[in-house]
Amino acid sequence: MFDPLVSVFHISFYFVLLTFIPVIILLRVLTLIKVKPKFTTSLLIFFVPFSVAYFYYIPKNIKIRKVYRNIIIAYAVLAFLAFAFAIHVFF
Repeated sequence: MFDPLVSVFHISFYFVLLTFIPVIILLRVLTLIKVKPKFTTSLLIFFVPFSVAYFYYIPKNIKIRKVYRNIIIAYAVLAFLAFAFAIHVFF
């Protein structure tokens, strides 16, 4: 019973580690292509961490913003599971 849980923790750790940054960069680039903001705004959206500029400058009625938010929530849940794996390994 405990081994499958550790397996889920382990898989979520590597999934978050290997896919988070490419997926977020891809979504930001797709959003910038669709919305086409000014150059300085595009730089802010692309480089400011924690999606602060993304949620500030991208309009709420764009569908990809909802997709971005849902993916961020999914990665947060998986990162919590990865954190549980790290705690399990440490203790």
